[in-house]
Amino acid sequence: MIKKLTESPLWFKIIWSLVVVTYIIVILTNQNILIMIGGVIVLYAANGFRAWKSQRILAIVSFIFTVVFSYILYKFLML
Repeated sequence: MIKKLTESPLWFKIIWSLVVVTYIIVILTNQNILIMIGGVIVLYAANGFRAWKSQRILAIVSFIFTVVFSYILYKFLML
């Protein structure tokens, strides 16, 4: 598990850390859930770009989740 974490590029670790910090802040301050959906979109997109060369199936699934969560965010914003 630790080996997999060290294989990730620095930009992915920074994005992952920022999303986790955002989640903690949103949970502690009772902010809007749309911020968390935005964090999921960013995280799945970053994971898709990270895994594109070595794990193509994982990247495609990550991009599909990015599209799904973007659609959910769009529907929430249209309410």
